[in-house]
Amino acid sequence: MLRAGGLALAALAVAAVGVGVGISGARGAFGALVGVVLVGVFFSASLLVAAGAMRWLTNDVLVPVVLVAYVVKVAALGALAFALADVSALDGGVLAGTVVAGTLLWSAAQIRLVAAGQSTPAARDSHGRGD
Repeated sequence: MLRAGGLALAALAVAAVGVGVGISGARGAFGALVGVVLVGVFFSASLLVAAGAMRWLTNDVLVPVVLVAYVVKVAALGALAFALADVSALDGGVLAGTVVAGTLLWSAAQIRLVAAGQSTPAARDSHGRGD
């Protein structure tokens, strides 16, 4: 799952930096890169925490815990993006747009894996690989 999200964010980084340069030069490129890094760090951390929690919690407790963690994470990501919007070294609009696009892309990549049945340990074992 980290690989799928990482690939989606890498593609976004290329596109967002290009758009950022077109909008406001180096400030836009820096805003795009910061946005991609923020999304990557937040979502990777939550995947790693969820994987660790799966060892200790039952499914009926795990799902609510992960959902609450997701809501808190998205709120914190949004607050951090708004706080960084006033930093003069980067374009806040490009940063915010990249964070929104990154969040949607990462989520879509994860939904695609779940829909394909590649997100569970059993699925990884049967396919011989894990994402």
